[in-house]
Amino acid sequence: MFRFEIDDEKTDKAGVFETSKLQQSLKHYREHKEWYEQTVIQLGRLLLVQPPIESI
Repeated sequence: MFRFEIDDEKTDKAGVFETSKLQQSLKHYREHKEWYEQTVIQLGRLLLVQPPIESI
């Protein structure tokens, strides 16, 4: 069983765009702040590093 936890703190999206020097994204953020209020999580592939589980 796996457990994922998500904290309640919002990501500073403007700060991420500024630090990454993503000017187009920063401009879009400033024009559409309400769109960036949402939090979306998309899981694609998960890489689990552990010893193999033996069959019984």
